[in-house]
Amino acid sequence: SFSFDCMGFQLEVSDPAFVLRTFETGETMHVANTGHRKISDILSEAGIPKHRRAYWPVVVFEGQVIAIPLVKRSGLYPVTGEDSVVIWLNADKL
Repeated sequence: SFSFDCMGFQLEVSDPAFVLRTFETGETMHVANTGHRKISDILSEAGIPKHRRAYWPVVVFEGQVIAIPLVKRSGLYPVTGEDSVVIWLNADKL
């Protein structure tokens, strides 16, 4: 079955700069087919205990949250198979 411990992103740059940090209050992430959703709501729905949410990391690329490791990926930068760079992010249990 599919899991979010390995997420692929197709980018137009060969050397992307990612930022790994905790999310900010009220911050959102673009989710495919639903638009933007609050990260705190996504974490809650994923069953992440409230006391751990404040420390849960997010992956940011060009100012946008593109992944919540082990939880959900953004709808941005889907892998389409065209000639672009595909970056794979792997995560271990937090």
